[in-house]
Amino acid sequence: MSDGLGPTEEYDGTITVLLLDDNTGKEAIQCSSYEKAISLVTENESSVAATKIVDRDGDVVFTSAEMDIDNWETQWEHAKRRLSVDVEEYDCPYNITKPVLLMISAWGARWIKSRTNSENSIGI
Repeated sequence: MSDGLGPTEEYDGTITVLLLDDNTGKEAIQCSSYEKAISLVTENESSVAATKIVDRDGDVVFTSAEMDIDNWETQWEHAKRRLSVDVEEYDCPYNITKPVLLMISAWGARWIKSRTNSENSIGI
């Protein structure tokens, strides 16, 4: 039973590249990133019958029998870029506008000036 503070799901955080060969069988190699997985597929695609990339959830996201790794990499980069750009607009709860910021800056400058003048007037 969980004490409520721990994670509810766990996984090793790796991506698996499967190298399938008619002679040697299947070899599974763990990668820590998609970049490394793509590099591994590119290096080995000519020496094996088929390659696959399996994501962290166990889903096959790439298979060389159906896709070209260069095309898939381009699509993956576009999807990754879209995810980083699709951010919801944030509304500031304080509704600070440029005139308000300028007013705060002017007040801060006057306050600093008054503090330095008052300190100098008492001989500090």
